[in-house]
Amino acid sequence: MENRHKVQTVESPPVTRNPDGTYSLEHTWQAEATLNRSEFACWVVQDEQPPVQANITLQAQAPSLGKGRSGHSYALKGPLQRSEQGSSIQLTFTHPGFPTGQVTVTWLKNNHKLLKSQTSIHSLVNSYNVTSSVLVPLQADDMPSLILCHVKHRSTLVFQKTISLDQYLRGKDYLSVQTG
Repeated sequence: MENRHKVQTVESPPVTRNPDGTYSLEHTWQAEATLNRSEFACWVVQDEQPPVQANITLQAQAPSLGKGRSGHSYALKGPLQRSEQGSSIQLTFTHPGFPTGQVTVTWLKNNHKLLKSQTSIHSLVNSYNVTSSVLVPLQADDMPSLILCHVKHRSTLVFQKTISLDQYLRGKDYLSVQTG
């Protein structure tokens, strides 16, 4: 969905069987970034299982007159397959086009700061490349947990994305039934 309007979908994207017996799929949706915020939602449904959902907000920034502005986009990536509880996953934010090195990346899990993160800032010719990674431990009760990646350049919020851990945690499907 784009801004709560259904858009063309892929009925059956190619599926890859992983060595551990799980399956992975990948689908790319291209959209134009504008100064107006666009919200996207993607649902993956398999048989009778609950759908897996990811939400993304996209907004372009107004061009600046300073040197070193890059046309590269922000990237936030995680593993391509699900992991068992008790293991950890790595999430990584990258952006190669900051005009200064005054960048702060904060990772939160359910509004609590994650301490196992590492951010590196490398000077390029006219810009700064920022990479930040966090190691997120997966627990049995993490299905509803949310990870927030919060990026500030100087004191301005330039990127923020929320990721639901249910897309990375492999486990038993639970069905809640209420009787009255």
